[in-house]
Amino acid sequence: MKWILLVLAAVLSGGAAVLGFIQPHSVATPEAMTVNAQVPAERFEPGLRERFQKQMAQVKYGMTKEEVAKLLGLPDTKQPTKSYDGKSEVIIWLYGTTRGDDFATLGTVRFGPDEKVESFAPVGNPPAEHIDESSMRRGLRLLHNTFEQGHRRDLIATSRLYSPYTDLDPLQAIKFVNAVISLENAQRGVILREYMRLGGIASIISFNILFEIPEIGYLESPRIGVWDTPRPHNKSEAPRYPYFLIDGVPLSPLNGPSGEGKAETPISYLNRLLNAASMWPRPLRPTDRPWEIVEKLRRDALVGANEGILENARRQILHMLSDVYPYGRYCGRVPMHTTLSKPWEDIVSELKALNIRWDEKLDEYVMPSGKTLPPAQPSSKGSHDKITWEPSNLAPHSVKIEITRLDTGGVRIDLIGGDCDIWKFNVHLLGYTADKKVLDAKVLTGIGYLRTTFALPEDASLHLICESTEGTDTSPELKP
Repeated sequence: MKWILLVLAAVLSGGAAVLGFIQPHSVATPEAMTVNAQVPAERFEPGLRERFQKQMAQVKYGMTKEEVAKLLGLPDTKQPTKSYDGKSEVIIWLYGTTRGDDFATLGTVRFGPDEKVESFAPVGNPPAEHIDESSMRRGLRLLHNTFEQGHRRDLIATSRLYSPYTDLDPLQAIKFVNAVISLENAQRGVILREYMRLGGIASIISFNILFEIPEIGYLESPRIGVWDTPRPHNKSEAPRYPYFLIDGVPLSPLNGPSGEGKAETPISYLNRLLNAASMWPRPLRPTDRPWEIVEKLRRDALVGANEGILENARRQILHMLSDVYPYGRYCGRVPMHTTLSKPWEDIVSELKALNIRWDEKLDEYVMPSGKTLPPAQPSSKGSHDKITWEPSNLAPHSVKIEITRLDTGGVRIDLIGGDCDIWKFNVHLLGYTADKKVLDAKVLTGIGYLRTTFALPEDASLHLICESTEGTDTSPELKP
């Protein structure tokens, strides 16, 4: 687990003072989620960012609110949040905001339960290249709002720990890249580096697909560990390794990474790419027939007939289409150790019948009407009702399975175990209608902690069958 924590620390921090500090998720209204959210006109004195950072450099752990206010002034916004242990409420001071749901374009200071500083960002100096403060803030908010849109879309199925390697939503990556491309060419790299320094979140794959392949025929890989499928000796045969960009759709289907040591931070990888390649001159435009990508990937020399890699690609494509394809809403975001419960051939037939297309103005897939699926309806059973079942056949090990009602159409399954390095098991999920007709089925192969989503209407029931080397246990009828 050591390398996982190190990788996550490097990826999530993006220049923040500690792992626990990244920009807080906002509670933006739909109006605030537009590409250029309506913000009052702002005027700034030259050098404001540099002066603020000099003061921020004097902030220390354990300072009181009065001491911080003396250095930085009172915050533009105070945002309540839960303490790291979840037992109490604490406050984050945000500087450089214009709304309560805004990105902190200058910095943030978090106070612990004792009302003293426990984390802060950013550290280091702003980019040396100067652009006017108004343009900087517009760009920072644009990138933040783009990430927030993806975060909300994916919230019901996201892992407890965000991973930019296997937890890929291609649509979110496309939107982020296209948001960067919409900025003035001379400002893109400057705003990106400042966004990451301030604790903004972006996956490494977003940086990889942001750039054109240079004359040498390939991009250097991020230094984040070892992948199960090694890169070919001729790097140009896998020019974006370990990622793919096929017909405008990014994919991260390889299993990995693994390894010891500290992973490269996203900002480090971004700086290497900025020195080696050029960003796309125009936005990505994904294919209207994304299901065909799987067959193109099958013909790739690196992938070939590796069914595990192809299955990972299928799941990521379905996750990308979950706003237009109902089945994708509860099956697209699944762990690497599961398989789809519906044959791929049936899925392709259904997708073809939908006549979906890419809308360049909305930057997403839409149905022929130009719209997406309506949002899932909240459950009448209450928000996030939870049922827990603990199989009895895993002694001396233990595991518990939590089933959480997400909305009227589906549930989330959390499979949580302790000593995950030394045991494995399978869990069969079977959904039934009231007359015992099978609705759907899925198999999880557990190695510690896994999460998946499962299509299960409110009037249906769920049975779980847990298999291990010690035997089999079946749950009672569960009605989340």
